[in-house]
Amino acid sequence: MNEHLKLTRIPMALYHKYRPQRFADTVGQDHIKQTLMNQIRMDKVAHAYLFFGPRGVGKTTLARLLAKAVNCPKEKGSDVEPDNTSQAAIEISESRSLDVIEIDAASHTGVDHVREHIIDNAQFRPTSLPYKVFIIDEVHMLSTSAFNALLKTLEEPPAHVIFILATTELHKLPETIISRCQRFTFHKINYETLKAHIESIATQEGVVIEPGVVDRIINKSDGCVRDAISLLDQLIATGEQTITADVASLVLPTSFVEETLAFCASLIHKDISTALDQLFSYREKGLDAKQLGYDTIELLRAVMMLSLSKSEEHVGIDLSEPAKETLAELSQSISAYELVQLIDIVMKRYTEITSAPMPQLPLEMAVVEWCGASGAIPTTTHANTVPALHAKKTVTPITKTTDSSSSTATVTPIT
Repeated sequence: MNEHLKLTRIPMALYHKYRPQRFADTVGQDHIKQTLMNQIRMDKVAHAYLFFGPRGVGKTTLARLLAKAVNCPKEKGSDVEPDNTSQAAIEISESRSLDVIEIDAASHTGVDHVREHIIDNAQFRPTSLPYKVFIIDEVHMLSTSAFNALLKTLEEPPAHVIFILATTELHKLPETIISRCQRFTFHKINYETLKAHIESIATQEGVVIEPGVVDRIINKSDGCVRDAISLLDQLIATGEQTITADVASLVLPTSFVEETLAFCASLIHKDISTALDQLFSYREKGLDAKQLGYDTIELLRAVMMLSLSKSEEHVGIDLSEPAKETLAELSQSISAYELVQLIDIVMKRYTEITSAPMPQLPLEMAVVEWCGASGAIPTTTHANTVPALHAKKTVTPITKTTDSSSSTATVTPIT
């Protein structure tokens, strides 16, 4: 056996490498961060917290920072930031602290596990830190009996215990659990904040990334920091020092916000010729038909919400300022009722893309169906056609006339 054989360390994923270790480094969630920092500063930390929000927006990160802040020495010159050079902070960061217990409720849903690892464990004092902190991720996955067992401990925990529950599905939690926690709602990260964070990481990694690629990462990640960093990690893994649109097409589904907005504009203005030309052009560029269909539905929904609410908060997606201006203009060009019809057509055709012999065909059919091209099959619903088929036919009486000397014979229709 070769004694000089050395194990090579597997490179750390970027979302682990750049996980914030200080409150000041966290991305977004300022409303939550400020409240927690004030509680730490005034020594009024609660015994139970409930962090609710989408995946990858900082719930576990802030839970760990809170665990550090109550257990570790403070950074020089700060009354809230933990000293990450201390042994306690290092152990918490590396998930090997005996007093900060992270539990994945999705893998341990039963009441026996809750009793053994949480309820019984909570009765013992911390090994070396001031507080024993339980971080229970995906807490909504616990069984009903497990929730019932946890309830009493959560209501009256020992003075040395802090619970931090994290979930993406608040509605699955019993009201008795929710009412015993301080609840904090996490939001998706907005466009500008996420863009600055991605560009900062790219700079630190020594990679140049084109602005258009950043927009595609943000659009695909849907406000999720972890997803955005993972996509950037995949792009950097290609080995290119400059991430161009061509390089990004190897990893990201090929659809662009500007192109999709232009296609939506053609649909809204019922410009069939331009819309079909755009689809042909996008296919030549290698844009993915399914991604284009999804993005079209998403942007049409944004136009609908903007036309109804007049507020960007209800749009649900983060876009650049020029894109937002285009959306606002489009929302003035079509009624909400027409948008519902248009979205319905595109959604129906979107489901056919995977099974279609040509991926672009369902979207082309949607264009023809919506724009009402000459000779197009009318989009008459089954409900409208059935009454016509079953309507009672009227038969006109037939009158047979013979010569002038003959009488007139009338044939009465059979009913």
